[in-house]
Amino acid sequence: MLTYYIIYGLLFISTIFELSDCRTKKVVLILWGVFFTMFAGLRWQTGTDWDSYLQIYNDVDFTNIFTYDRYGNGRDILEPGYAFLNASVKAIFEKYHFFNLIECVIIQGSFYKACKYFTPRTPIITYIFLIVFGGIFPIRSTLGLAVAFWAYKYIKEQNLLKFLLVMLLTCSIHMKYIIFLPCFWLGKLKLKWYWFFIIYLSIVGLYVVFQQQIALLATLLDASSGVGNKLLVYTESETEGFSGLSYIGVALNVFLMSIYLYMRKIKVVKDERWMNAILNMYLASCCIYALFSDGMGDLARLATLFILPQTLLLVTAINYYKHSKNPLLVIGANLFFVLYFAYRAFQTTHAYFFEDACVPYKSIFDYNISLF
Repeated sequence: MLTYYIIYGLLFISTIFELSDCRTKKVVLILWGVFFTMFAGLRWQTGTDWDSYLQIYNDVDFTNIFTYDRYGNGRDILEPGYAFLNASVKAIFEKYHFFNLIECVIIQGSFYKACKYFTPRTPIITYIFLIVFGGIFPIRSTLGLAVAFWAYKYIKEQNLLKFLLVMLLTCSIHMKYIIFLPCFWLGKLKLKWYWFFIIYLSIVGLYVVFQQQIALLATLLDASSGVGNKLLVYTESETEGFSGLSYIGVALNVFLMSIYLYMRKIKVVKDERWMNAILNMYLASCCIYALFSDGMGDLARLATLFILPQTLLLVTAINYYKHSKNPLLVIGANLFFVLYFAYRAFQTTHAYFFEDACVPYKSIFDYNISLF
């Protein structure tokens, strides 16, 4: 576990370079991108769902990119974009770690572009939170998320055609991102401040009941049907390390929501449509997690789609209060930044699956696998 503590510690320390010029910040981001590409790309028998992704790579070729059935049940056909990427890399490089490397290059490149585009003044702080929220080792949904970051750009610019093209590519990697389609128009929805709290706290109050109702519905359906099978899997399987809501988590969300709504009121973000959009997406992520995090990890994972709005709101708030004329607010913002990063890093490294899947870290060199 020490390896990961050191990495997160160095990530945090690197934010001191936010005091430097733009060129230095760019170099820091590139160095981190190269590091995580090599660290995650050359891993072996390390990371979530390692065996299943290796199996996909071994089985997929150009003859079955539209028909590959992950579990042999006739209902879990792998998305063709992800299958095509696997088949293409295997045809050129053959070795699986090249697929991991290319996947990491795409993800890190997208993270870099997002940090520079959305928060040009503080890209390093944005980057470290994307890493701590998104995880070090990529999976299929992380790759889809990295592609979806471009869709956020086109939401901000209100370019519908480019947004739809990016969504087509994203859904070819992971179909769950189809739920992102309505987000293009979310900026038009300006909820009153109190609706955020009513909606979120109502969901929190109902999440246990909701879980039981979904499970009951699954048992009433024919388990051999596609819907019934999905419901049973989603409600009975805990696959992603979500441990359910906690009092501190709910209180923290309400606290952050209050700050973000105040920022909207005083127009910290000048683009009102964009602020409404990311606020609504933040609310959606909180509600999704509240509903599904206790025992329904596959559905709770939908909340990860909104990692970027979550990060942008957080970084904007920290930056705003760090430059306040009130010294107490400056101290509070810096203290919150330190404690919140430590809290999220601790959560990541102490998720129930993390130690089994990621500790100790091993690379291809530990298994005497040649690079080329």
